[in-house]
Amino acid sequence: MPVPPFDRRRFLQTSAATLGALALPSAMSALPRFASGVRRRNVPSTDLWVDVLPHESIAPITGNHYGHFIEHLGGVIYDGIWVGERSKIPNIGGIRKSLVDDLRVLTPGVIRWPGGCFADSYDWKDGIGPRPKRPSRLNYWSSALPNSVTGPARYEDNQFGTPEFMQLCKMVGAQPYLAVNARSATALDFAQWVEYCNAPRGTTTLAKQREADGVPEPYNVRYWGIGNEPWGCGGRLRPEEYAEEYRRFSAWVPWFPPKSELPRDQEAVMPRLIAGGPEGTDYEWTQKFLAVMDRSHVRLPYGLSIHDYFDHDDDVFSFNASGWYTMLLQPQLFADILQRHAAAVDQGVKAVNWPRPVTLILDEWGPCYHSTGLGDPSHLLEQVPTMRDALLSSLMFDLFHAHADVLSMTTVAQSVNCLQSLFLTSGEKYTKTPVYHAFALYQPHIGGTSVRTVASSDRISYADEKDPHVTRAIDGVSASATRHTSADGAGHIVVTVTNPRMDQPASATVSLRGVTIASGEVTQLAHGDPHAHNTFEAPETVRLSETKPLALSSSTPSGMFTLTLPPASITRIICKLGR
Repeated sequence: MPVPPFDRRRFLQTSAATLGALALPSAMSALPRFASGVRRRNVPSTDLWVDVLPHESIAPITGNHYGHFIEHLGGVIYDGIWVGERSKIPNIGGIRKSLVDDLRVLTPGVIRWPGGCFADSYDWKDGIGPRPKRPSRLNYWSSALPNSVTGPARYEDNQFGTPEFMQLCKMVGAQPYLAVNARSATALDFAQWVEYCNAPRGTTTLAKQREADGVPEPYNVRYWGIGNEPWGCGGRLRPEEYAEEYRRFSAWVPWFPPKSELPRDQEAVMPRLIAGGPEGTDYEWTQKFLAVMDRSHVRLPYGLSIHDYFDHDDDVFSFNASGWYTMLLQPQLFADILQRHAAAVDQGVKAVNWPRPVTLILDEWGPCYHSTGLGDPSHLLEQVPTMRDALLSSLMFDLFHAHADVLSMTTVAQSVNCLQSLFLTSGEKYTKTPVYHAFALYQPHIGGTSVRTVASSDRISYADEKDPHVTRAIDGVSASATRHTSADGAGHIVVTVTNPRMDQPASATVSLRGVTIASGEVTQLAHGDPHAHNTFEAPETVRLSETKPLALSSSTPSGMFTLTLPPASITRIICKLGR
């Protein structure tokens, strides 16, 4: 995460303006897209149309598509996650219990830690051993804090280190994704961290240290990010320079068990290294990075990290229609950028004749507003998410599903007290945000296979934020679907549909092609006020609706139904299929 201010919104708008002038590589024609042109049947006219093609698979959807990111930044770790074992706040080994309970429900695939920019100034050895003896260090983000802040947000006391992070992952059922310090640490530091985490019990000094820290058996960490934003806070490196750093860090990584004992399918157990990717739309970065990788004959990275933030000038609460639609346009702009990144990776891999693809990892994403809502000076970049941010999440989730064959992991920035938070805390105070409920609404997609989904409607026109004489437009509907099999051969399909209209309901027809719906249920996330948000005093202002049976009509085909979608809403339909 770069140090603010960085006007990503202006950058994205400039990029989008040039996209049309650039020719997409032919490889992109194979990418699944939200498309139009599916022939409709004779049904009553509706505002929105969603065609689900259950037999046109894209890729499996896993918990990794709904991952999380936590950094030692402001109030994310201290006050957010870590409250200490002696705290009056209910906790499990010092970790806030309410957050653990609520995060577990979402079945997140991965949690990324300790940064972010913080990672490239972090010595992992500071965060092991007895907590009272751990050193105190100046936090990377200290220069962004007001002088009045003197606590752990400024002076990192390392009470939350590797053992505590691993405990959090275990409690919520997530895999750890560790960001390695590639700017100020060494390849040896990285190898020793792998050894501490993964060496068998009692075999090495670091394995014995892990046992002394309370965990005899190895953590078996698979995901390792080699640095963070190498073009920025990770060293301000050119792609060729970062490629050499990646070569050094990846030239030898401890394997547990050793290579000689691995099965033929080594990918099933080997560490997965994630390389730092380019800034914004710098597609040449990827090509230059991969070219150096070819010359150095090192292990191909499992994935390439990209980040995406949406800068916005207005207030988190007092936005108008232009502010609403401007933010919700951002995922549509990012869809083109994602495709181009995928094409650049595909071309780079083919150019050096590597045997397998490199996946994309979107391990930081979310909005950046110019104002916050709580006013705690130690909580840097803290925002109070509204219904606008919930819908931004659903639009991004649909994008993840549509491109799941090239995008295998995402981690939201960040889980608590920062940007696109699912949780807000202040001492004993705690609440879930509308973003949490968007995650919860989409959770049933996990474990299914994303299938091609065609969503169509009239586009929504709105006045430009900067110049009211300029008219812009956004897609009038977003949707995605996953198919889930069952032992009886029938299974079910999960469909999610977003109505982005700020103040107008819409009627929608959903058609599941080639299948029969036996029954279904509907759950919605909606509120009469698009500015609605949860507070410590009113934590249930925004929440999921009661689940209701899906109304099926004998006058329409067996795989079709209609719904009324409230303004600014997300609707989930789970359809049990007939045999």
